Parts: sequence; structure tokens; C-alpha cells
Amino acid sequence: MTDHHREAFEAAVVERLKESGFLEVEIRVECLVRCDDGYQDEVINAGWHYWNAAIAAQPTPAPTHKMVASWRPIAQADRTINHVTEFTEIGLTLKNSDTFWVRDEDGRVYRAAWSEGNNGRDYWWDWEAESPVDPVEFMPHPLDPRFAVAEVSDDA
Repeated sequence: MTDHHREAFEAAVVERLKESGFLEVEIRVECLVRCDDGYQDEVINAGWHYWNAAIAAQPTPAPTHKMVASWRPIAQADRTINHVTEFTEIGLTLKNSDTFWVRDEDGRVYRAAWSEGNNGRDYWWDWEAESPVDPVEFMPHPLDPRFAVAEVSDDA
């Protein structure tokens, strides 16, 4: 394990044993005496090996990337109908796509979904204003593989 892990372990031991009234110098001299890759004190040594096992069991975090999103023409949005709601008492069936963030010509940004066959026509539906709209662009999810966008590493 790295020196960072050993320092973090020793700091945790010191903090816990101080709660029991020990002085830091006592803890470091009597409990944290190093022996090979562990500690001379059997209890502390066992704790050190459990600490390392817990760290080793954690998955390695994925590299972080900053996603550079961009607006796409509305014609590229996925209009697949994924949500169907039937109102049998009034004879109406609503068929909608997933919801997207969209933008109209005036720059207004809102949530909308593609709606098919409702009242005999197809259109984009603004969920906030509850009305048909005519967006010009949409923002795909940055992790959607269909819309691969440029990635900028934290190192750049």
C-alpha cells in the first residue's frame, strides 16, 4: 500500500485512541511501531491488514472527464415513442417520446417530448407550458453514445 494509506491508517488509530485518553506520543511509541510491512502490536497489525483488504476491495474509480455538450438540430432527436398513456374514459391515447431539453428560435430553453397521433397530428409538446411548440435544437445526454461528444481530460 502507499505511504498515503499508511498515514491515513495511523491518523485514524491516533484519533481513536486519543478518545480513550492516550497521548499521541504514547500511541506512536507503543502501538504504531512498524515491523516489516505491518506493526509490532498484534491488534494494530490486524487492523492494518483489514484496512488494506478494504482498500483493495474497492473498485478503481473511472477516470473523470469533462463532457463538452452541444446543441443538436431537432431533426436528430430520437422520436421513438416510449411512453403510452390511455385515457379510456374520454377515448384519448397519449404517445410520447422521452423528454429532452430543447431550445426555440428565441433562445428559450425548456423540456419537451415528441408526441404522435394525439388529436390526429404529431408535434413537440412543452411540458411546462402544456402546449405544442416548435423547437429548433435539443441537448442530448452527454453519455448518450449516439451523440458522441468531445471529451476533455482533467489533465488538459
